[in-house]
Amino acid sequence: MARSSRKKTVPGIRVIGPKGGFRRAGHVFGPGETDIPLDSMSEQQIAAIRSEPRLIVTDIEIPLPGKAEPVSDGG
Repeated sequence: MARSSRKKTVPGIRVIGPKGGFRRAGHVFGPGETDIPLDSMSEQQIAAIRSEPRLIVTDIEIPLPGKAEPVSDGG
């Protein structure tokens, strides 16, 4: 069997803001996607972003760059 790699990820949020841009919890959000690892924010910042009705927030897993691990085929 061939080896494959498994990417490590961290929990995060993907945020989309209004067309004209919007600031909340120390971040600027516009119509493009902004991915933020949860461990880079305080609980207060996360709550402020999640509760803001002008923002679309989706839970995601963010791949860590350069953190691929080989998966052994057992042999």
